Amino acid sequence: MLRPELLKAFIIAAETGSFSAAARQLGKHLTTISGNIARLEDELG
Repeated sequence: MLRPELLKAFIIAAETGSFSAAARQLGKHLTTISGNIARLEDELG
């Protein structure tokens, strides 16, 4: 099952156009957003 925080990171990154902007909007570190996207990719294959 996909975790909501992974999907949220992906959606915000897509909407803002960058991982950096997503990190700022979500109040997270860039490495956290990047890691979340990588985990989502792994889970989806």
